[in-house]
Amino acid sequence: MFARSYHKKLIPFYDKPELVTNHMPRAIVKDSESEEHVETMFSYSNVKDKIVLYGTPIVELCGIYVVWIVLHYVCSHLYVSWCTPLTVVGFLLSPFVVPAPHCQAFRWVIVNGSNSITAMWFAVGTWIAKKIIL
Repeated sequence: MFARSYHKKLIPFYDKPELVTNHMPRAIVKDSESEEHVETMFSYSNVKDKIVLYGTPIVELCGIYVVWIVLHYVCSHLYVSWCTPLTVVGFLLSPFVVPAPHCQAFRWVIVNGSNSITAMWFAVGTWIAKKIIL
């Protein structure tokens, strides 16, 4: 229910009826020295702990897709300029350049990036549909 800290133990405010007020929900904080003091549940440290707890996986997940989108975009443009330039010489050299390792790497990133981006949109669409239905 509350953000946990290694040196503090939060006790819900309703365990101590003398602390119940009409103000913000509060909690008793027991430090390692067994001192008690009242701390609001919406304090900076509690909010920060919640943001870190729930925000880190979201940032990591979104970061993976942002990396795929950037790689897909960059490799698409690099493939066109390095492997199949829009010139007569590029047209004549493309059968020799396309099998090169860098062109194969660009194609791999383009294909797998587009598959990851498609899967991302399916996941986002499924999540939105679930939120609408439930």
